[in-house]
Amino acid sequence: MPVKIVLKDDCRKLPITFHYEGPNVHVVYPGLKKFLADVLNVPEEQVHEKQLSVSRSGDEEKIKAKFDVLRRIDKYSYMLFEVSCSVEKKPSQQFESEGIVDVEIKGKLMTEIPQNTAWQKSFVFQLLFTLFLHTWYNKKRKGYVNECKDAMFELERRFKKLLRIE
Repeated sequence: MPVKIVLKDDCRKLPITFHYEGPNVHVVYPGLKKFLADVLNVPEEQVHEKQLSVSRSGDEEKIKAKFDVLRRIDKYSYMLFEVSCSVEKKPSQQFESEGIVDVEIKGKLMTEIPQNTAWQKSFVFQLLFTLFLHTWYNKKRKGYVNECKDAMFELERRFKKLLRIE
């Protein structure tokens, strides 16, 4: 089994959440995978639907979905976005549908440093890598955390635009 050192930073201390009640909730789930890929600028293959539950009762439908989106940055680091979406929709006389949407967005910056070879496990490598980490890579990681925050806010902005929330 590969051994690695893992550094993890939350992009924000608290997740971004929002609640919407109103028309046009039918647009949220069907294109969610493509939507996440477009907004986060990743191929659709990097958007993984972890969980999906659908329940129907008459004309009402409840959908709960969780997605993980992986956005690779460099050889060691990537951003991991966890998006949870809950949609309750029912037919409407004025609109195609109306209902409730709850969204939660979490973002993490992950850095994984492999420790597979004898050289990578050696004291000299550890010393040099620690020096590299503290003198140069930590500044780069702080920039990546800010980039991750910006991506989370862009995701929230585009969700609200999709639902016409201003």
